[in-house]
Amino acid sequence: MTPSIFQEKNLKRPEDVFNSLGNEQFGKEWSNIPLRILQGLENKATLKKRYVRNQHLADQTFKKFCEYLKDNNVKIYTTKHSLDSKQKDTKIVKWARHDFRISKSEFYLIETDTDKYGDTGAVSRRQFWIEMPKDKNPMSFNKPGCKELFNKEYIKSIFHDIAKTIEGRVTHEKFAYELSIFSKDKNLQMPKRTWVGKNLSKEIENENERRGF
Repeated sequence: MTPSIFQEKNLKRPEDVFNSLGNEQFGKEWSNIPLRILQGLENKATLKKRYVRNQHLADQTFKKFCEYLKDNNVKIYTTKHSLDSKQKDTKIVKWARHDFRISKSEFYLIETDTDKYGDTGAVSRRQFWIEMPKDKNPMSFNKPGCKELFNKEYIKSIFHDIAKTIEGRVTHEKFAYELSIFSKDKNLQMPKRTWVGKNLSKEIENENERRGF
């Protein structure tokens, strides 16, 4: 039996790749909620306090996801004709263009046509899939070069949650200690005092000013 193009190329749905990237970035903190927020299946009323944090996870991961898709080494496959086309040929073909965007709610590939004068034409939507490596570690999001040890944006996003556990004046030492407590049951590696002093001094200064120190 001839394998389908999905088996042959190991094509994955964008939602699956998005979730794998989120899990790689945020570990045990990741769940299905960020994707559901993007798809409009969860809202502030149902999530309450968890909404802001999960919205941040969703936005950060979607940004990384879109950057990943723009990499020249990433191969995207889509239907020969768009969802808006009258032709219903379901053939799957490799996508060669790079002037596209991804819709957050539907995870469609959005293409905008331009005429020879540079004017914007029709917008079309396409389902798409991503070719992933077949090795033991199929997620290849990490790029060559120096890897940042700690996710600064993530730590900034939880800054106020950590700071409110500290009484009195906030210091680099106190903040680093509370980070270590926060990370104990989350399987996360957190930075020490020197990293906090180098990267979060402004936030700590603003917090102490707010507290009247």
